[in-house]
Amino acid sequence: ILATGGLSVHFDAVRRIFEAARSLRPGLVTVAGGGLVSSEPELMLGALNCTYGVVGEGEDTIGDLAAALSGDGRPEEVRGLVLRDGNGNPVRTPERPPIEELDRLAFPDYEGFDLPRYLDLQRTNDCYYLYPVDRPRAVPVISSRSCPYHCDFCFHPLGRKYRSRSLDSFFEEIDILGRRHQVNLLAIVDELFSEDRDRMEEFCRRIRPLGLKWLVQLRVHPVDRELLTLLRDSGCCYISFGLESMHPTVLASMRKQAVPEQIEKALALAYEVGIGIQGNFIFG
Repeated sequence: ILATGGLSVHFDAVRRIFEAARSLRPGLVTVAGGGLVSSEPELMLGALNCTYGVVGEGEDTIGDLAAALSGDGRPEEVRGLVLRDGNGNPVRTPERPPIEELDRLAFPDYEGFDLPRYLDLQRTNDCYYLYPVDRPRAVPVISSRSCPYHCDFCFHPLGRKYRSRSLDSFFEEIDILGRRHQVNLLAIVDELFSEDRDRMEEFCRRIRPLGLKWLVQLRVHPVDRELLTLLRDSGCCYISFGLESMHPTVLASMRKQAVPEQIEKALALAYEVGIGIQGNFIFG
């Protein structure tokens, strides 16, 4: 059994992986997951020519599917899948509810991905956010899933319900990354880092003594000088803002709950405080 996945931009890579594997073992069972599948399950089952597709969060689904394929149940009884019926047509099994307690999930198997070699090869010009350190050892991490907002252009591959890890769990993972792999830069790639001001302030207090550089994604409306100064002083070197547009009518039509004046203020303050900025825009 081979399982892989990704987002829509990874379609070609996922397809090539499956094709290469099947050329060596034609009867291989293949499983695709991630936002790539969750966005269009029936379409992707055929386009990737995979045996099963995982819709939504995969941690529990892949375990149940493995048990079913080992003889403990049937795949069509596993929630959160797209598969073929007896006539070869794609069908979905019942939806799997979102994972409420994110702390119960195991940390990623970094050693399984040969993380030390990946980190040793990083250079400052590999990505736009690696510039703050001369010899970057950066990894992506998440502290929450989904987003509590409902902008009408957005698709949430991990469901529509916003859930956060405890900071104890998050800092335990960071401690492992620091001790084992000398990570010095964290890309916190939550769709939205936090709407909870108290949580952000506590996070800053806890990460500052570690001496790490880090970046986050934020909305513009909670940003003020006090918060940005706290972020900067605790190691935040880069903020990715979901700007999308500077036209009030377009922002309103997106249900963005932001206006150009808020965007201007957030960008000006970030510039003055000295935090790098990335802006996400939608054209068309």
